[in-house]
Amino acid sequence: EVSNQAYKRFLYNQIQPGLYPDTNCWIQRSTYNQAFVKYYFQHPAYNQYPVCGISFSQAFKYCKWLEDSLNCVLKKKNIPQRVEVNLPSTDEWVNIYYHSINQQRKKEKQRITQPTYLYFSFPGHNKRVIYGDLYSYRLAYLKTAHFEWGSISVPVDGMQSIGGVYNIMGNMAEWTRTTAKGSIYNNKEYIYTVTGRLANNTYEQHSESTLNKYIRGEKLNDLMVVKGGSWADEHYYLQPAALYLFNKDQTSAKIGFRPVIRVLNL
Repeated sequence: EVSNQAYKRFLYNQIQPGLYPDTNCWIQRSTYNQAFVKYYFQHPAYNQYPVCGISFSQAFKYCKWLEDSLNCVLKKKNIPQRVEVNLPSTDEWVNIYYHSINQQRKKEKQRITQPTYLYFSFPGHNKRVIYGDLYSYRLAYLKTAHFEWGSISVPVDGMQSIGGVYNIMGNMAEWTRTTAKGSIYNNKEYIYTVTGRLANNTYEQHSESTLNKYIRGEKLNDLMVVKGGSWADEHYYLQPAALYLFNKDQTSAKIGFRPVIRVLNL
């Protein structure tokens, strides 16, 4: 996940306005985290914590800046490669998840017998799945009916990695580049609503205005898929197949992002 420190380097090299994180995202009804409005992004103690309060467009611009920066380095060193940097699609995100789990399972000489179940892998609890007693990636016990297992994220590399990947589930939920329109709704028997519920897909049979009752009047083009679950989400969203939709222009204290870097040979 992109840390506060990494995002500060991005801001240092920018002249465009409107790229600063929305620190007011910490003002919430469910928990008292108002102090983080002043400290979470600004204070150096949180440099290695994942950046949040970032909209989809801000995350996208970070990826393009990182792409330009890495390609400049490759060119200066005469390396015959270039890179493309972007947010992952939902398919790429799931592939990252399964790659990390499979790498971990190779050490244990096991296979994932239930692909839709979420395995929590860490010493002493490496066989736990999404049902029964639940432990988060932060090694904290999850009380499934309450949000009592944490009040803030943890550093981007502060916990044990799984298959070399840090915080692929939990910590911060993550933006993807997958939109609702044409990706989630079309040609599906069911649709996901912004509340995370399933409803019959009426998009093909009815007008967009009819579908709006399922998505609280928001335009489909404004909704992006968020994956991975966060420190403040129900455990359901930690499953690799789970998703929820979020307006691309809004921000949240529980949503960050990680770039995907593709290496291309010239």
